[in-house]
Amino acid sequence: MKLKNTAKKIVQLLKYAQERAISEGVTLEFFINNEERIYGITHKDQNKPIKRYKIPDQIFVEQKESLRKAQSKDKIKFYPDGRIDKALIRIYNKKGQELRISIAITGKITLL
Repeated sequence: MKLKNTAKKIVQLLKYAQERAISEGVTLEFFINNEERIYGITHKDQNKPIKRYKIPDQIFVEQKESLRKAQSKDKIKFYPDGRIDKALIRIYNKKGQELRISIAITGKITLL
């Protein structure tokens, strides 16, 4: 249950970041910080999170790929024109259960 809820919260946050980037005309970034066990969104080039959430105990979140090589390892950018960096987010637990979130450059976000 924790796994699915965490995945759904991340999808909601990604969609929120996309809508906010478009409506405000700014670039936002989704980040994952596994050392602090948090994820969230920030304005590009700012360290203060707009929204930040704790990764639940026994749940692990990682970004598997990114189209942009120069991009920071665990950041996905949301652009004012609706585009998003292509990425795959993996959410899993120690029992071997996992869910993935696919992010297409076109802006489509899908929970797999």
